[in-house]
Amino acid sequence: MNKERILYYDIMNVMACIAVIALHHNGLVHSFTDTAAWKQSLWVECGAYWAVPIFLMLSGATLLDYRKKYSTKTFFFKRFTRVLIPWICWSIIILAIKVIRGAATIDSFQLKTFLDLFFNNKIESTYYYFGALIACYFAMPVFSLLTDNRKILWYVVALNFVFVSINTLVKNYGGITWNLDIPVVGSYFIFVCLGFLLDREIIPRKTRCFLYVLGVFMMIFRYICTCYYSAIERKMYTPIQGYVQFHSVIFAVAMFVFIKNIPWNDILSEKIKKILPVVSKYSFGIYLMHRQVMMLETKITGLTPERFLWRVVMIPVTYLICLMAVAFISKVPIVRKTIGC
Repeated sequence: MNKERILYYDIMNVMACIAVIALHHNGLVHSFTDTAAWKQSLWVECGAYWAVPIFLMLSGATLLDYRKKYSTKTFFFKRFTRVLIPWICWSIIILAIKVIRGAATIDSFQLKTFLDLFFNNKIESTYYYFGALIACYFAMPVFSLLTDNRKILWYVVALNFVFVSINTLVKNYGGITWNLDIPVVGSYFIFVCLGFLLDREIIPRKTRCFLYVLGVFMMIFRYICTCYYSAIERKMYTPIQGYVQFHSVIFAVAMFVFIKNIPWNDILSEKIKKILPVVSKYSFGIYLMHRQVMMLETKITGLTPERFLWRVVMIPVTYLICLMAVAFISKVPIVRKTIGC
């Protein structure tokens, strides 16, 4: 059971990493144009939207009961050295690249300026994830005390789903706004709790099938709603966007349960099962550098975001280039810490 669980962790990790790259290769979706390219990118956006929630759910599945393995002091040391050091290092690298390219300047540069750029994701916008992840780390010592009482954690999930995930729907389409300040209600932490709970729950087959259908429905619902209202407003329709919205939560839950319950041990060869943990370990480094690799690819190939080749074919190319780069860096003792290895 332990080997099977670790196996689907690795598979989720790798799949989510590729899905994140797919999202960024289809970034043109954020600027509405009534074209086939935009509509195709919207399908990718909706279909790969589970990636970020799954990463957080994996953190919950693997870390929320950390007290069974080590102390809170060790937990913080391990987490922050693995996340904070790469975040700082790659922010400096990317800032230096921007200065060299003339996209940024260091005139009258101060530490305060860097901290503002760093903490507000002005160096690399996709690094917003680190702030969300670290916030979840800060909350884990409290919620780790509840891991032996799953009913309370399910209650926390229910509160977050009602007062955060559904709140936007009620506000935007029902015209009702509620003003309740509930201490345990936050945004991304719902995925941490869900990851821990779903990892340990045995869900009946009928319930799983219902979840799969509901998850697909939510993906299609988001596509149709976004496409319809964007066409009317002539710009990207944003009220339905957001990882913590009800459709995203349900879709992520469906994907987690689906991937978990595939009999991977019977499907995959022993060779692939040996490679997967290594490839999965490199996902963090791939996330750190993939946007820079994508910029380099556009300069070399001249491909534009509207090209099908860029939006689809180049996704695995970017992943493989990053994978090889991270594998190489991981072999260099001095710099391997910059990719979390």
